[in-house]
Amino acid sequence: MASEMLSKVLDAENSDKEAQKAAHEQAQKTVDAAVEAGEGAVARKKAEAAKKAEEIIAGAREQARANEEKAEKAAGERKREVIAAAEAHRAEAIRAVMETVI
Repeated sequence: MASEMLSKVLDAENSDKEAQKAAHEQAQKTVDAAVEAGEGAVARKKAEAAKKAEEIIAGAREQARANEEKAEKAAGERKREVIAAAEAHRAEAIRAVMETVI
């Protein structure tokens, strides 16, 4: 009877150790899965950030092109204004000379 009790105690201890080992293995699998999921999330976040940065850069380039076109257009308009003013001044000077001659 004592040997049966000892056998049951040893079996219970072995079962307890096996249960602890199984629980530890399951916990390790859970940790590994969480780490893998976290790494995947980090990779997705990096990819999203890179895509957003590319979009921002593309927008900035487009804005720079638009600003350059506006500047060129404004410069062309200003050049035409200066030429028109010079022609008006020239015409006024010619009129003034003609008036003094006549």
